[in-house]
Amino acid sequence: MNTKFCSHCNIEKDISEFYIWDSKIFSWCKKCFSEYNRQRYADHKEQRKEYRKSYYEQNRDSLNQKASKKRAGRKAEIMTHYSGGTPKCARCGEDDLIVLCLDHINGGGRKHRQEVCNKGVYFYNWVYNNGFPDGFQVLCCNCNQRKKAENREYFKCQTT
Repeated sequence: MNTKFCSHCNIEKDISEFYIWDSKIFSWCKKCFSEYNRQRYADHKEQRKEYRKSYYEQNRDSLNQKASKKRAGRKAEIMTHYSGGTPKCARCGEDDLIVLCLDHINGGGRKHRQEVCNKGVYFYNWVYNNGFPDGFQVLCCNCNQRKKAENREYFKCQTT
């Protein structure tokens, strides 16, 4: 059994209770290391908050561009999956990614979105993180509105 003394708590512990990084064993055990980090996190909460705020203000444009690219890539991946290849509307064949959206095949999309994420922008993340669940199709905005009118879903969501 390989053991080592923690230089913080001075207790001899098994090697498995120490972090190993780059084939080097940390001098503090995992418990001491976690307690230290937890306390340090709490002690410097305001400093971290100020740093994040100033960093965001200084890098707002590049951070927004990165986030926008990530959202666009996620949307493209989801549309590709539900289209079975090239992203396109299931009804009319429109392939402009800007106007394509994800539709609940059996309706009830508004209620479902409110249950799982409450904001539309997070819905694509929910779909991605849940492994592309069944029950969705890709429609362009026009076909989606037409389907809503045909199924009288607009009136259903106004009363709920």
